[in-house]
Amino acid sequence: MEAVTIYIDETVTRGRREKVADIVMACNGVTAVGHYDENPHLMMIEYNPYSVTSHELLRVILGQGLRAEVIGL
Repeated sequence: MEAVTIYIDETVTRGRREKVADIVMACNGVTAVGHYDENPHLMMIEYNPYSVTSHELLRVILGQGLRAEVIGL
């Protein structure tokens, strides 16, 4: 397993973060997604690198109309 932290540039509501997290969690190879009210711009994703890459996960988030970037591998 590997983990990546993605920074979401804009401020989004908890409900929107939960929706995005559900979409990311549905991706093949993703085992966990974390997002917290204390750090609403950060989303931590644990995934199997043989099934999906961090950049593919970033594209999923960008596909939700958010501006985001990978900040940790």
